[in-house]
Amino acid sequence: MVKDLTTFTVMFAFVIIGFASAFNVWFHVSPGFETLPESMLTLFTFSLGEFKFDDVAVSSPLFGQVALVIFLFIGTIMLLNLLIAILSYTFDHVQQKSYDEYRLGKAKIFANMSWDEADIFIKGVPLPAALNLFRVITFPLGLVLGEKVGRSYGWSKETAKALHRLPT
Repeated sequence: MVKDLTTFTVMFAFVIIGFASAFNVWFHVSPGFETLPESMLTLFTFSLGEFKFDDVAVSSPLFGQVALVIFLFIGTIMLLNLLIAILSYTFDHVQQKSYDEYRLGKAKIFANMSWDEADIFIKGVPLPAALNLFRVITFPLGLVLGEKVGRSYGWSKETAKALHRLPT
């Protein structure tokens, strides 16, 4: 974020210095453009919206107004669009990074879960809520109806046998 704002500030400084140099040469008799630092300050206030076309119309009315419109277009509209584009790109980058972190965390949770049925029922390792409800409903059926029902739910032979050995 700081890097992006620094990039924008450098670009804005280049535009201000370039136009201030040109305005200082063209309008050095106009008030506000006698020196380069004064020209830079005047153009900065112009870019904030505080200007009159008469301020640059002293030496040549048409040329001063056209130069001011060009500066306002490049200095205000183009650079603010650049700022919005830079910040939008940074936001997308941060959002993608947070999504990647979310997916990594979710993968770590799944990697730590035990999916062996024997572990789930014998050791009491919990499943997510929806699967817990399904297993709670089907578990007594498997015990009552025998090994065939347990095998129909995808249990291995060892798991089905282990479950039937549990005291009822």
